Amino acid sequence: MTVRQLGILTAALLSVAACHDGRAVVDGATGSAGRSTGSAGSSATGSAGSSATGSAGSSATGSAGSSATGGARGSTDGGAGVETDRFLFIFYTAHGTVLDAWRPSGTTGNLTLSPILQPLGPYQDRVTVIDGLDNISAPGHPASTHVDGPSALLTARSSGGPSVDYVFAPSGAEVAFPDPVAGVEQKLDFVAVGPQWINYSPQGIELIGTRDPRNLEQNLFVGSGTQPLSTIPDPSDYIGMGRADVQIAAQAFAAGLTHVLTEVWTTPGSILQIAGTGMTYRQLAEASGTSPAREQFIAEQVVFAGEVANLAAVLDQITLAPGVTLLDRSAILWISETGEASTHSGTSIPVVLVGNLGGALRQGQVLRYTGRSQGDLMLTLARAVGQTTFGDPAIATRPLDELLAP
Repeated sequence: MTVRQLGILTAALLSVAACHDGRAVVDGATGSAGRSTGSAGSSATGSAGSSATGSAGSSATGSAGSSATGGARGSTDGGAGVETDRFLFIFYTAHGTVLDAWRPSGTTGNLTLSPILQPLGPYQDRVTVIDGLDNISAPGHPASTHVDGPSALLTARSSGGPSVDYVFAPSGAEVAFPDPVAGVEQKLDFVAVGPQWINYSPQGIELIGTRDPRNLEQNLFVGSGTQPLSTIPDPSDYIGMGRADVQIAAQAFAAGLTHVLTEVWTTPGSILQIAGTGMTYRQLAEASGTSPAREQFIAEQVVFAGEVANLAAVLDQITLAPGVTLLDRSAILWISETGEASTHSGTSIPVVLVGNLGGALRQGQVLRYTGRSQGDLMLTLARAVGQTTFGDPAIATRPLDELLAP
């Protein structure tokens, strides 16, 4: 065993040593976070009064070699292999949305983005909006925000794992954390709600993310001599913390250290205080059926859309080969376990994809479904990287053929 491999193994063992109630804890960082208000990409101020500024992707630069081989679970021994590697960034926001402000109008080729999705305008030709999928934990049973919604979302199972991120996780002796999870919000109300997390190992262990970007950086880059971040935002700077995770993830993708990352922006048990509302994110979601909570919750969704756009910009600035950027090889999946925020129901969850996963997916379209599930989407993503089956066949019944490229 090399010194580098020993360091990787040691870090991995230390980071997952703390386990309880079947949850694999990447680290124990907790704390409340400030929330932003205002338009995406502008100065963001949270309840703690901190601010985050800067243009999208300002520090994500550089190139990567192409010595890795294999598909999504291929070797990662020296940089991203642009011929075969595909990358998935899962952007998770709990409690759904306000659907009539989220749904786009028009058809494929003539798509008009909704008020919530307006920040994605620069990437409209690379955006696919999927409307009408139900998050179910059993056939005909829409999952609930505080019961089975989170655990069923990415696993397409009533219980257990793995979640779809595992399909993309690379293998290889040099990979310390092949399936990392980052939690922008980590301090939660565990008493009032049920399952909180969406990522599961093949053994059904709940994967809990780190809220400290420096821990994420150490987990991914241990022994590499690389430190993508020169400074870490104040923990109360909610947007800054999320953008720090994005920078780390992009550099890890480009270096071939992982092919997937899940960023948990909010959770079902959110106690995040939303500036100017007097409510937590969870309370605001539950009250969003009426004014003024409706407009305030929509404003939060617009901020999230802006951060998806920021993520796309970061990936698009990293060159893997002449004419090929990291975004060309990636898909960003923005998803929630709930449809209409005020209902707690998994009926008609909002799904947005940015990117075509290295040509595996069609893009620039709106897909509208009735009677299809989140399991069908997870199966589609698995098919896109060569896996023929995924999840419970009663939930993941068949792929979304309209999404897969010919």
